[in-house]
Amino acid sequence: MTKSNSQTIPTTLVYGTIHDYWSGEEGYTLCFIEKERALYLKRLGEILKETKTWGEFVSKLPPEEMEYIRGWMTAIPESNQPFDPCDIGPYCDGDWPEWNNQSMLYWMPKDIVSKYAKTEETVLNGGVLSISPFDQIGIIAALKKHGYTVERDDELVRRAQAGHSEYHDDQNCFSDSPVWDLEEEEKE
Repeated sequence: MTKSNSQTIPTTLVYGTIHDYWSGEEGYTLCFIEKERALYLKRLGEILKETKTWGEFVSKLPPEEMEYIRGWMTAIPESNQPFDPCDIGPYCDGDWPEWNNQSMLYWMPKDIVSKYAKTEETVLNGGVLSISPFDQIGIIAALKKHGYTVERDDELVRRAQAGHSEYHDDQNCFSDSPVWDLEEEEKE
C-alpha cells in the first residue's frame, strides 16, 4: 500500500494462473502482480516479442530499462542490426525483466506466504513462490484483509511474464491452459 496525504491507498493487484515450470508438481500456480506493474511488464513483453531491429528496440524501451541493459552489454548493436532478445544476457538467464513469482517474495505479507505459498528453489535464479490455484479463495481473502484490492485478469498476468513464460515463444502455449474459477464452483 502507498501513502498519500496521510491516507492509505490500497494497492490493486491482478492475479491469474500461469504455468509452473519450476517445481514440476502441480503444473500451474497463482501469480499476483500490482496492476500498474503488470501493465508495464506486459508492454516490455510486447517490445521484446515484436521488435525487429536494435534501433526499434532502443527507441521503444523505457530509458531506465535501457540503462540496465547497457550495464550488461559491452556494446549495443548498430540500430539496423536484427534484434534478438537472447543477445541480452539477463533476458536469457531469466533475470530480466523481473520474474513475478520471485518478486512476490519481497512484497507479499509473510503470514500469507507461510499459510498459502511454497518457496521453490530454482537451479539458477533463487527462490520463487508457488501458490496452488486451489488456495485462491483463502489467499484473496487474506490479501483483502491486508488492504489490497484484488482483480482476476489471467490474460494480463500471463502477458506480464515478459521473459518468463511460453507466451513469448512463437506459439502461444497458454491457449489451452485451464482457468481456475473456484469462486464460481463454490457458489454452485
